[in-house]
Amino acid sequence: MTIRGVLIFAAVTTATASAAATLASYQWKARPLLIFSQDEADARLKKQLGIVRGNKRAIGERDMAVVVVLPRSVNVIAGPGASLSPQALRQQYRISQNQFRAILIGKDGGQKLSSAEPVSAARLFSTIDAMPMRRDEIRKSGHAQQ
Repeated sequence: MTIRGVLIFAAVTTATASAAATLASYQWKARPLLIFSQDEADARLKKQLGIVRGNKRAIGERDMAVVVVLPRSVNVIAGPGASLSPQALRQQYRISQNQFRAILIGKDGGQKLSSAEPVSAARLFSTIDAMPMRRDEIRKSGHAQQ
């Protein structure tokens, strides 16, 4: 392998490790909903954010973090924040800069849902509420599912 090849490999490995390390800060604490979009004007992004805004209470009850990943920035708009790299996240989940994708990550760090279209609140919450950890949270809190 050439020096240039080693440098490229190192940069790719570091970027992937960086995304994993920063998402690891959510592990066992929050369920990130990663929303990838090409720009803020994307109608699908606006629709997904409308769903989020209309369900703030339910999102909070489910310990979700809502993370918008644009080509040059990452914005945490709900839940705990973390230092995230848009390039590393796009690389980790194989999302191009002009692609829309909504990805739900469980508290265990595993990918639970991925969609090329905005995800309805019903689908998000039913996916989360079916998770064993969420069922345990509901049981321990004594609350009915919202």
